[in-house]
Amino acid sequence: MYYVVLSLLLSCASVGPVNVLPTISDARSHIGTDRGRLLARLSLPDSALQSGDYGPSVGLEVAYAPERSPARFYLQDGEVVLAYLSAPAVDGITPEALAAAHPAAVELPSRAGKAFAHHVDASAGLAWSDDGTEVAFIEVFPPMELSVWKARFYEAPGTFYK
Repeated sequence: MYYVVLSLLLSCASVGPVNVLPTISDARSHIGTDRGRLLARLSLPDSALQSGDYGPSVGLEVAYAPERSPARFYLQDGEVVLAYLSAPAVDGITPEALAAAHPAAVELPSRAGKAFAHHVDASAGLAWSDDGTEVAFIEVFPPMELSVWKARFYEAPGTFYK
């Protein structure tokens, strides 16, 4: 288990020196952080926050500073509730490494594409979409019940056409 987690963290670290928060663990360390502290950590002014939605959650604030962190942070009521990681931050992270570290409690259709599945370990606060060989994105959030995660963050994909 130690080797799998270490391999996962090392593969995340290959994102590059530009990003100061390149790992899942770093993204997780910001969950629950208040707006002021997050902006200070990312060296961003209040004006850098944008409004946005994530799945069924609407009216969120979004902090994104790719030169500081590969994660896009979603805030609700002034607190980070979700960190979203996509390419290039997930490049080199394998579905096998994620599954070994966090066996998914459920597999759902993914909005990433017809060949992708969304794996959710809500009790660990982690979900990701992959097609068996490539990870499209990773969601980091506070541990919660699966039903709560679905209500807050999951958006079932529409019909995919060839």
